Amino acid sequence: MQQTGTTAPMISKCANPECSASFHYFHEGKLYGFRREHGAAALPAGAQTEWYWLCSRCARTLALGPSGELVPVAEHPPAVHAHREAA
Repeated sequence: MQQTGTTAPMISKCANPECSASFHYFHEGKLYGFRREHGAAALPAGAQTEWYWLCSRCARTLALGPSGELVPVAEHPPAVHAHREAA
């Protein structure tokens, strides 16, 4: 994240340190918000949440845990759709 003066930091790239994807749009990837625990009372309401972003490619295999650490995502089996037979 980039610090923008006295305002809250701005997301600039994927939270995966091994990825160089730049943040451009909210609809790309996955956004995570974590509340700051220490010293948060002195901050403006919007600055009490720390935001991280994983690009679409990294979000397929990684997630962010409660402490902001990268954790692998379990592969989801393909969805099973029930098919009705014609009567």
